[in-house]
Amino acid sequence: MIELLTRLDVMLWNVFFYVPGSREETAQMLDAQQHEQVFAKLYNASKRVNFQIKTTEGQHYQRYLLQQRVRESRGRLTETTAIPYAPRGVNDGRGFVFVNHRGQVYPSRFLPVSAGNLTSQSLSEIYCDSSLFASLRDPSKLKGKCGRCSVRSICGGSRARAYAVTGDLFAANPSCAYEP
Repeated sequence: MIELLTRLDVMLWNVFFYVPGSREETAQMLDAQQHEQVFAKLYNASKRVNFQIKTTEGQHYQRYLLQQRVRESRGRLTETTAIPYAPRGVNDGRGFVFVNHRGQVYPSRFLPVSAGNLTSQSLSEIYCDSSLFASLRDPSKLKGKCGRCSVRSICGGSRARAYAVTGDLFAANPSCAYEP
């Protein structure tokens, strides 16, 4: 795929990571180690291609990038000192909304929990003031290893994937291999 995109002279490649629609579909999802393998390929490719590589529902790629930059700095950076300079990823309810054909506002297309409806509230009111969006922007709500992770404010994990697999918006991202 990378060679094809290079020949096509694209500007951006958006790599989408599968989010199951239900717990019954989780077998189709990459496991944590497979995500790490894909991240390694994307990172290695990003150093030699002339186009940007972005991920959708691969929020933990931000953590992977940070770790690689720290490793390559040969001791000049640590995860802690690099965090203020790391790009913040867009996450479910943080920098993104999805509005369906009936005006229901969701944190993402893959997170089926509505925060309100445009027929009764403005989009800015829903995004800024709803308890759902506010809680998704609060990294202290994260549980498990996501809650303990030093890069939780950068990554935040896939709230949609956590919800699909566990039924809990704030559960640890099941496809992340990192153990803080």
